[in-house]
Amino acid sequence: MQGLAWLTVPIGLALIGLAMLDVFLTVLHVQVESPISNQLNRRLWKLLLAIGRWLPARARDEVLGWGAPLMIGGILVFWSILYVVGFALVYLPFIHDEGVFSLGDVGARSAVGDALYFSGLSFFTLGYGDILPVHMIPRLLAILEAAFGLTTLSFSVTYLLSVYPLIGRKMGLAESLNQETA
Repeated sequence: MQGLAWLTVPIGLALIGLAMLDVFLTVLHVQVESPISNQLNRRLWKLLLAIGRWLPARARDEVLGWGAPLMIGGILVFWSILYVVGFALVYLPFIHDEGVFSLGDVGARSAVGDALYFSGLSFFTLGYGDILPVHMIPRLLAILEAAFGLTTLSFSVTYLLSVYPLIGRKMGLAESLNQETA
């Protein structure tokens, strides 16, 4: 198993890189659409349309009205999951190595559970102190992950503030077009 555990590091780095690319393309480089987030949003929209197809008009409009908030929230959750799982896969081969991490005495533990737990704590900058990196590399990775978490949450607020005014304008335009054509 130890030989296979090293395979998690490149997979984790790929997930972290994927999250960084998607955040960059979605929030910072608005001229280019992010293929990942856009694909997730399209699938969610198709799901909402499929659900709404079977509902009366008023209920369908209500379901479709939840599309934008669900898409935005879904993207934020998607980014967080990519980062937490990516860093957890990087920590996984080393999490129970006493020379790399210090784990509090809590009994039988799962390496995957501990890696995900430590990654989540680092990403959301909670840091309870029951799992501590003692080697310099995981310490730096934990700082980097906390920086990504803080940056991602900050970019999420920026994204929300830039998207919601556009939604209001589009709704106003749609309403005025409906009034003119009705």
